[in-house]
Amino acid sequence: MPTDDQAARLALAKNILGIFCVLSSHLRIYQQGNQVVRVTMSRLMLQLEKFFALSDNLDLVVARHGFIHDGIFVDRANAIFQKLANHIFMHGVASIKVHKSVSEFEIVTFLRLIGRKPAETWDEGGLRECLEVRRIDNIEVVELTEHNFRLLDEGAGGEGGAAAEQSDLWDRFALSIFQRQRGGTAPASAAAPDPAELARETSTYLESQASDDKQRFLREVTNFLVSLQHENIRIYRSKALEKLTGFVNHLSPDLKRMFLRNVFNLNLRADFAEGFFSALSDDLIIDALKSAATGKSYVPPVVLNLLGKLARNRELLPADSPLLRGEGSEEIEAKTRELFKADEFEKYVPENYRNTLLQLLRSDKLEGGMVEGLARLKATLQDERLEEHTGRVVVYILGHDADERHLPGLFGTLKTRLETYADAGDYIAINDILQLCEERGSVSDRAIMRILASPELMTRILGGARNFGKEKFASLRTLIAAVGYPFVELILDRLANENNRAVRYFYMECLRGLGPVVAERAGQRLTDGRWYYLRNLLFLLRELGDPSLAGKVRPFFDHPHAKVRHEAIKTGLSFHDAAAQGVLLEQLEAEEAGAVTAAVIMARMSRDRRVIARLIALLEENKLFRYDLELKRAVVTTLVEIDPELVFPALQRVLASRNLLHARQHAELKVDIVKALGRGNPELVGEFLGRLAASGKGDLARVAGDVVARMKGASS
Repeated sequence: MPTDDQAARLALAKNILGIFCVLSSHLRIYQQGNQVVRVTMSRLMLQLEKFFALSDNLDLVVARHGFIHDGIFVDRANAIFQKLANHIFMHGVASIKVHKSVSEFEIVTFLRLIGRKPAETWDEGGLRECLEVRRIDNIEVVELTEHNFRLLDEGAGGEGGAAAEQSDLWDRFALSIFQRQRGGTAPASAAAPDPAELARETSTYLESQASDDKQRFLREVTNFLVSLQHENIRIYRSKALEKLTGFVNHLSPDLKRMFLRNVFNLNLRADFAEGFFSALSDDLIIDALKSAATGKSYVPPVVLNLLGKLARNRELLPADSPLLRGEGSEEIEAKTRELFKADEFEKYVPENYRNTLLQLLRSDKLEGGMVEGLARLKATLQDERLEEHTGRVVVYILGHDADERHLPGLFGTLKTRLETYADAGDYIAINDILQLCEERGSVSDRAIMRILASPELMTRILGGARNFGKEKFASLRTLIAAVGYPFVELILDRLANENNRAVRYFYMECLRGLGPVVAERAGQRLTDGRWYYLRNLLFLLRELGDPSLAGKVRPFFDHPHAKVRHEAIKTGLSFHDAAAQGVLLEQLEAEEAGAVTAAVIMARMSRDRRVIARLIALLEENKLFRYDLELKRAVVTTLVEIDPELVFPALQRVLASRNLLHARQHAELKVDIVKALGRGNPELVGEFLGRLAASGKGDLARVAGDVVARMKGASS
């Protein structure tokens, strides 16, 4: 049961959300200054005032089917709340925080932003970016990526909701195997075959194939198993793992044994490995235990213990079986000792590590000195992987006069190892090999460099941006920068079709670091007809900052798609192109309010005196029937960003003026001007704001006093 205070806040939150919904509808119909909007806004501000008497901030968590305040759904059955929450959710918003000092302008701006299409919000960089650009300081949002939306669905929807979300992890993998064996391409809508049926077909197909083909297939399966570790959505991971183990359980005995030998060499997380091995069939577990006991294959001790535990739980072997107890005949004992030779404690663990481990086992708690010692030892640990050493050894041999008879095999081994690194996301290992080759510069090293720059390997490497996400962005970016221009065309190709926004921006970051050749290649692609690709290319050209391409950008100033037009104008302005300045001036003179507002925002990139003069004219313009408060606020923000000292006299004139027809909106604009001046140079505006604060003229003086106090605090 909620406390009395919680109940009071919850009731007020319900009232506030109700008025939010009404006001949002009114703003779609009426201008901001309309009497209906003003009355609704007054009701909202009254409810907010009551709420802020109980709490400094209004915090709302946005679910797909409603709002949550203080951990409790706000009127969950309210269909209007559900509709608004779902719409805000589609803008990528996880939570909203409304501060006590929120203004009417900030509320209206926020509601107008969430009232438009979500795609427009994403195109501007997300709702948080939209609010920052418009200087909305008292409404904060926490955003979610598409990946996080799925996580939220899993947690909020329970088992039923999560089960409704289908993952195609297994389907894509299974269809790739199925199509390869059938020698054709299935339609995109084709259903994945049953794991057991696919396993039987695969076993039959591989019977007639060479050993290398079998090993290549098993590597693909083990790579898929490793990739499942990186799937963060538990139910997707579990479903795919269940189908994979079903597939493995129905392979032929030889393929099963070969697959398990590969798996035993993988570095799987303990919880993930337990889930995988627990789903294996009884015959596989017994076969693995027998192989380990007779020395036919090496099974790590941790895995061996897990298999023994599974065998005991399933009662697959007698309780006194030497396979379970680790004791029995002398032959088994001898082979078991041989099996664990690689894990001999005294031989392979350094003495200082051994002493520390024994000390830990004898101690009931960790003392300060021991903790410091552990930290020092931890810093000396290294990740020693067999695959990484194999690659380095091959590179070393190739760089030191390798026998020509062995060159094809060595290059083939290295190519396979590099592909394994790429599939596993180990870009650091690839980069280490690249740097070693660059330092030596032998004939073999140049051949290795050609392998590294091959389209096949680079395609595998770039696939990691999607497969591993932000976790690997840093190491992948470093590798791309090291390889250099060979990546340019491939990344530009992917940029055209990438629908994941995070990956798209990652590609553009990589391109920015690849030098002048990117601008030239991107400019050549401006003949593409896809508006979204053109917009990305223009954005990229602006980031690269090559004014020589201004001529290629100009034709897009009158492109039929508004987003391409705006991107082209902004790019031209960043190049200080006179033609772009002229187009901007034309936009500022447009009849359509939306076009003028967009031009005002773009004008922040201009320092042209004609543009500044037109902005001042828009600010001082006094229309009879319309005030255009939002436009004037945008003008104030732009002017202060362009040149505070130059526009200071114009802002002073507005602060000294009166507007009898639109008195309330004019007063709100003055408050915004004072706040904007607070972001300027204290030496320029400090004295003026001090006089304004001392004048005692109502809200304006109070706001000026707050701004002066903030400026003094920042300078002290």
